[in-house]
Amino acid sequence: VSMGTFAVVCLMTGKTVSQYSYDESHVNGTNFIEDVHYTPVQVATTVTFTVAIFQMLMYIFRLGIITTLLSETLVNAFTCASAFHVATSQLKDLFGFVLPKRKGVLSLIYTMYDVARSLPEANVAAIIISVVFIVVMVINNEILKPILARKTKIPFPIELVAVVTGTAISYGFNMKENYGLVTVGEVPTGLPNPDLPSFSFIPTVAVDAFIITMVSYTISMSMALIVAQKAHYEVDANQELFALSWSNFMGSFFSCMPITASLSRTMIQQTVGGVTQLASVVSCLILLTVLLWIGPVFQSLPRCV
Repeated sequence: VSMGTFAVVCLMTGKTVSQYSYDESHVNGTNFIEDVHYTPVQVATTVTFTVAIFQMLMYIFRLGIITTLLSETLVNAFTCASAFHVATSQLKDLFGFVLPKRKGVLSLIYTMYDVARSLPEANVAAIIISVVFIVVMVINNEILKPILARKTKIPFPIELVAVVTGTAISYGFNMKENYGLVTVGEVPTGLPNPDLPSFSFIPTVAVDAFIITMVSYTISMSMALIVAQKAHYEVDANQELFALSWSNFMGSFFSCMPITASLSRTMIQQTVGGVTQLASVVSCLILLTVLLWIGPVFQSLPRCV
């Protein structure tokens, strides 16, 4: 299986980050809450560390079997709810304005109210770019992707094309200065320095982290069992817990978010002949190249893209 980021876990982690962190770029603006003192990275790494603790406890008490109690309906409910929260949190970038951060019960509804109230202040350039890129992505996923799938097993990297195109347009037309677009900004090169998670913040994110633990482990085990069935070998559920726990534990000190198995990457990896974790080592080396040298190229990427 290909371990790393996965959409569902990213959505759930992103919900926690948006709820408990402040955006460093808006510390003096309306997006700052006086009682919030944690950056998004600090919240994410604390969640990762807490997930590692839960996974290690499950391993110690041999609770790998517990995932059989999680129904598909329950996991889908978490996924759907997270999607609503994350989609709402992206509206400020799609429309190009700054929103106050809402917390607590009904925060989703209040955020939608803030969006509707702020529409007259929307950035026209951001709206146009958002609409164009969304239409292109929908056309690719709904029309072109199925056609291409019948001809080749290699997927067309539409997300990468969108990022490159958006960056080129923004840089070429100097859209940040000319049209007031918010861009990604500085992208640091190199590997992140080791940093401790915010241990005092663990009780605050414990419930969210436990849910992420269960969902991420269920996804990982499901993928492992699917591949094991095809390749005719056995999977030790508790050993998977031990491996996931150590992966998240080490990652929490290097600005990493919780990991799990990716359905799409695993299928591609298996299709092209990957049979061991050496395939992931090759992927990591390519990503290392991006982190060390290529990242700053995307500083002009509009947030709406």
